[in-house]
Amino acid sequence: MKVPQKIFSNSYVTELYNSVKTQDDVKRYIVDEFIYEHKYPKGEPIIQIESDIELKIPDQNSNYDFENSIILFNSFSELNETQASDPRLWTYLTHVTFWKYMKARWPINTDAGDLDSSIEKIRSHYFIPTINTRSFLRNGISRLWWYANLTYSEQLTDKFSLTKILLQDLDRTAAILERNLGRNRNILIAFLETLSENPELKREQIRRLAIHLNLMGGVLILTTLSKDEIKNILRARVNI
Repeated sequence: MKVPQKIFSNSYVTELYNSVKTQDDVKRYIVDEFIYEHKYPKGEPIIQIESDIELKIPDQNSNYDFENSIILFNSFSELNETQASDPRLWTYLTHVTFWKYMKARWPINTDAGDLDSSIEKIRSHYFIPTINTRSFLRNGISRLWWYANLTYSEQLTDKFSLTKILLQDLDRTAAILERNLGRNRNILIAFLETLSENPELKREQIRRLAIHLNLMGGVLILTTLSKDEIKNILRARVNI
C-alpha cells in the first residue's frame, strides 16, 4: 500500500544544513533517532511511497547498494526526475525515514580532531548542497534511486542487470557517474553495455575508457549520437 511521502520545507532544510557547525551539532548524527521539527510545505504531499519499505542495513559483508537501489526504485515507482531533483525529499529521507540505514552506511566520527571531515561528510551525504549531478550521487539515499533510474531497462530480461554492472565496484561507479558521461542516460547505457560485453576489462582499463569517452565529448556532441554509435567509439578503444 502506498502512502503520502512527507518532505521538509525549503527553509527547514537550509536551517538544518547551516546548523552543522560544532562538535555538539555533529553528535546529533549518532543518536538513535534524529530530533527534528515538523516543518513541512503547505498542502498535501504528492509523492507516494510504499508504506512498508525497509532498506537492507550494511554490515561487514556488504554495503547492499545494489539491493537497496532496487528496493528504493520500486518503492518510489511513480517518482519522476523532476520530483527526484528536490533536495527537500532526500533530506527528509536521510534524517527520518532511513535514519537507521544512514547511520550504518555513513557513520559519523564525533572526535574533535575530525570535526571538519565529519561536517563535510554530513553535508554531502545527508543533504543536497547544490543542485548538480555530483550532489545527488553523493547523498546517501538519492544516489540509490538515481543508480537504478539511470540504468533500469525494460528491454532487458533482467531489468536491473546494468545497475548491477554499475555497482560491482565503487571506483567504477565514481569513474562513470562523476564524469559528464554519467549525466546522460543514453551514453551511460552504451558504456555499461560495453562493459557487459567485455567482462575481462580491469579497473584501470575501465577508468581509462571513461576518461577517453569524456574527452571525446570535447570533440563530438555525444548527446546527438545513437547508443550504437557511442558503443562503436568505445569498442574501437577497447580493441586498441
